[in-house]
Amino acid sequence: MPDIKRFGIERVAVVRMLPGLGDLLCLVPALRSIRAGLPDVRISLLGLPTSRWMLSRYAALVDEVVAVEWWPGIPEANGTRRSWLELAAGIRRGEFDLVFQLHGDGSVLNSTMRVFPDATIVTHHLDGARPAPRMLSRPWPVTGHEAVRLKGLCEWVGLPEVPSGLCFPLTTDDDAEAADLHLPVNGYALVHPGASRPDRRWAADGFAALADGLAGRGLPVVLTGTSLDGGAVAKVDAAMRFQPVRLEGRTSLGALGALLRGAVVTVCNDTGVGHLAAAVDGRAVIVVTTSDVDRWGPMPSERRVAVVAQASGRTAVDPSVRDVLDAVDRVLGA
Repeated sequence: MPDIKRFGIERVAVVRMLPGLGDLLCLVPALRSIRAGLPDVRISLLGLPTSRWMLSRYAALVDEVVAVEWWPGIPEANGTRRSWLELAAGIRRGEFDLVFQLHGDGSVLNSTMRVFPDATIVTHHLDGARPAPRMLSRPWPVTGHEAVRLKGLCEWVGLPEVPSGLCFPLTTDDDAEAADLHLPVNGYALVHPGASRPDRRWAADGFAALADGLAGRGLPVVLTGTSLDGGAVAKVDAAMRFQPVRLEGRTSLGALGALLRGAVVTVCNDTGVGHLAAAVDGRAVIVVTTSDVDRWGPMPSERRVAVVAQASGRTAVDPSVRDVLDAVDRVLGA
């Protein structure tokens, strides 16, 4: 096992160019390990422009966010090649001593790490791949939660072991913004029917029946979503018998975190909201229709439960409303 603490390190780059909220929340335990082991270094996060919010929310862990508009092999970084040339020149001037490649299994990004000419690269590789010189690389774990895989690489090179749980610090401004929405003081259920990909969305009529079931138990229902989720929210609203409160496009990320923490229970797809609910320790039921639940689902907790599509021949059968309501009962009973 290597020990990077014996190296003279002043500047560290962390590379993760994934777009989702959950993608970045799963990075936080690794950042905690890096900061705990290297408290005096300057840590730069190289991520998509949508990663900029990490700097203000995790100022104790990240000193700088370098917005990546284009990078070879990364479809989400779809800016201009000229921006890449400017970024690469800036990276070379940055004199990074150590780079954590935490984007994935290394099959895409390891070959591009030569843009850091003098740095030691800490990364994963697929079985059978040969790491390049200057790379401290271990095989990509084929099992385990994403957050555990990422922090595990940091611990493998001698940085401190840290808790695997996600965290999202809330502020008094977040609480004040949530309070201004004037939600029921006796409790509410938060239902989030959107997702970044259509194949990750449970059916709108399922969400509607689930929301009516919660409302029938005396829990007012709050529908949330981004401005892009308005169609999904409208379909759920139209199919409901009870009248929900609609907040799509009306909450900042911080206010949404405060709402998730305050909800009696949240029901959502396997998307960033599920990770955010875990990061604020809210009670949640996550409906998983397509993704790898072991890697992206909730970590073991009585407060958060995944309800997973079941295989039937060559197809998958989505969870029923009864399945999801039963999971809600387990979470509330805990």
